[in-house]
Amino acid sequence: MTMLSHYRRSLLICGNARSRFHRCTVMSACESNYHSVFFSTSTTNHNTTPKASTTTMTSEQEISILPLYKRDSDRDYIPRVAFGMSFVNTLYWLWYAIDFIPAVNASPIESLHIDPIVGYGALGLGIGINVMTAIYPAVLVAKMDFDETNNQLHVYRYNLPFITVVSTPALYNLGDIKSSDLTKILEDYKGDFRRFKGHLALKAKGSTLPLLLEITDADRDVENGGEDLMHMILRPKAFLSSRRQDRLKTLRVKAPSSKRRIK
Repeated sequence: MTMLSHYRRSLLICGNARSRFHRCTVMSACESNYHSVFFSTSTTNHNTTPKASTTTMTSEQEISILPLYKRDSDRDYIPRVAFGMSFVNTLYWLWYAIDFIPAVNASPIESLHIDPIVGYGALGLGIGINVMTAIYPAVLVAKMDFDETNNQLHVYRYNLPFITVVSTPALYNLGDIKSSDLTKILEDYKGDFRRFKGHLALKAKGSTLPLLLEITDADRDVENGGEDLMHMILRPKAFLSSRRQDRLKTLRVKAPSSKRRIK
């Protein structure tokens, strides 16, 4: 009886040990699964959080641009062809004065000799024409916009030698550009840009050369009939206050619709 009771007691102890070991195994497995699920969800939440902030930053960086003037791109070939032909003409007279005339004058036949002044005079004239054809596209304005967020003018000009529009505009503060031609349009044509055709000269602060706006068709080249351009240059403070009032009106109109969407 003593041996049998001792055997039964040992079996119970082994059974309890096995059950405890099984419980520990199950609990450790559950804890590992819990930790793995917790860390996976926390990492996914951590990775997805910056996307919302990036979207917010991009929405806050929106800039309001008011177009004022845009030159007809179909007319870009005119200064491009003029500059190219004058450059070829200068190269020709350079060869004529430096190489051709000395070669001819080396001939023993004096009747064929050419005065060097002729070659150098033609070369000087060609260089002058080439400089003029290079200055014209340099002062020509391709596009002009007004940045309502920073209250700055964006002026896009042309690059040499291929006469292409620059990617980075020149920035001017409101009031840095003046124009006497706009005053003439206001007085002579009663502010009607449709009656004006030609080059409109603008004087920029800190620049010796003018900015030229080529207007061939006011309905196409100048936005809003030239009213914004004229108002901005002749009366910059009044233009700025009117634009602020217009933006407030648009915000008030959009406000009820946004509230309805939220509801």
